[in-house]
Amino acid sequence: MSHVLDHELAEAREKVDELFETATMSIQRAPEPPKARVGFLVVLKGGTVGQVCALGGSVVLGRSEDADISLPDGGVSRNHARISREENGNYQLVDLGSRNGTWVNGERLERAHLLSDGDRIQLGKKTCFKFVRHDEFEQQLQESQKMEAVGQLAQGIAHDFNNLLTVISANVSYLTGVISDVGMVSCAELSETLDDMSAATQRAAGLVQQLLGFARKAKTSHQSINVGDLVGEIAQLARRTFASNIRMRTEVEPGVVVQGDRNALEQAILNLCLNARDAIQSRRGTISITVAREDLLDEQAAKLHGSLHGGPYARIEVRDDGTGMDPRTRKRAFEPFFTTKEVGKGSGLGLAMVYGIAKSHLGHVEIESEENEGATIRIYLPMVPATDDAPVVRAPPADEQELGGEQILIVDYEAGVRRTLSRVLRKMGYGTLEATGGKEAVALYEQHRANVVLVLLDLSTADMSGEETFRALRAKGPSVKVLVISGNGEEEAEQVLADGASHFLRKPFERIELATAVQAALQGR
Repeated sequence: MSHVLDHELAEAREKVDELFETATMSIQRAPEPPKARVGFLVVLKGGTVGQVCALGGSVVLGRSEDADISLPDGGVSRNHARISREENGNYQLVDLGSRNGTWVNGERLERAHLLSDGDRIQLGKKTCFKFVRHDEFEQQLQESQKMEAVGQLAQGIAHDFNNLLTVISANVSYLTGVISDVGMVSCAELSETLDDMSAATQRAAGLVQQLLGFARKAKTSHQSINVGDLVGEIAQLARRTFASNIRMRTEVEPGVVVQGDRNALEQAILNLCLNARDAIQSRRGTISITVAREDLLDEQAAKLHGSLHGGPYARIEVRDDGTGMDPRTRKRAFEPFFTTKEVGKGSGLGLAMVYGIAKSHLGHVEIESEENEGATIRIYLPMVPATDDAPVVRAPPADEQELGGEQILIVDYEAGVRRTLSRVLRKMGYGTLEATGGKEAVALYEQHRANVVLVLLDLSTADMSGEETFRALRAKGPSVKVLVISGNGEEEAEQVLADGASHFLRKPFERIELATAVQAALQGR
């Protein structure tokens, strides 16, 4: 068993590394948005390739140090050419009597030329520019398209990542059961290792939900959250993992409760703590987290942000005594992809995600910071009345030996997931059949329909869509029970569930969750 789990863990690490390497290669940092209808020259040859030069009212290009754009090219005249902006916003290029000439799109310039977006300008023989135009709307469109691409990337990563987590999580719970059966529960070190693996899997699953939330592909699960308790857990985690030069302090007002997604809020506060840690760097410093109730009047709420209304708010404040922010950094802090960290040290998505999470919870974020004087970031979220929620008691699954010996058809394109589910289901007393895609699933069901009591269907099948596979199975057996499994969230399964699928189970899951879902599907609950 251990070598199988080691192999699948290694496979998981390799695949996740590959996914995130792809993500790193796919996401390009956004340039600073230009002013409306400003022209630029991009260096294509000579000088620093890729350098962008903004064009003002009148710009002289030449070898002279007095030229507005000085070019270290012996083939360029001291004052070679001029680009002037006309009143209507167009740009005109003229040659200033250069000895080697000015060329536009391969033709020598004989008279003034009105520049168009994409024109190639060559001065002498070694220096070449491309003229480009941007406006604010075009920039916003590019940013929107880029964020859409990031969302699609996030969805793909999350789906594959959840498959890997399903293999790990189900195998951990399976191995835990095996250890219990053979009387090895007293092996404290092995038991602790399994607990750590299980906790890491659950945390990774929460991060996947954040990734899907950023991609706007996941439905969030809102509940009443005691903010003080949440902050206490995060502070405890920070104390265990941050370097010893950083001291964590908390000041929590009791009874501060909000309605929201726990994973999302945990990620937002943790991101702020990580940013504070990075601002302190290697010197001694303190990170303080404050939770307090703040009653805002309508005008106070509107002053924070126009979309807020008066009422009781939870104020979550993360303060550090690190390097702080200059005005330019403070102004751009919430922009996606903006970062002051070294290349490879930050994606520029941390504070953008915090901002998005606050907005999705009908709240707001503000920054107070000066250079070399630390930073304070406050999240304001609407409060809800505190309630003493009764503990949720989940009925245990039926005894595994009593769940039956019938066959369950597993449909999933990921071999590791099929092997893991088959292993767990066999221990529960079921026979299993495995199919990689829709056509194979339909053929196996038709061949074994007398014994197949349930189909576990992942909606991302190899050759047919999940909906097509479901309909084909129902055409062969109108009463067949189907338990839908997916790592992309229940919204992907809405149509299949509406068409009669029994239940939905989100990846990753543990053995007890699978047993409970199987029992519920078979009993028609």
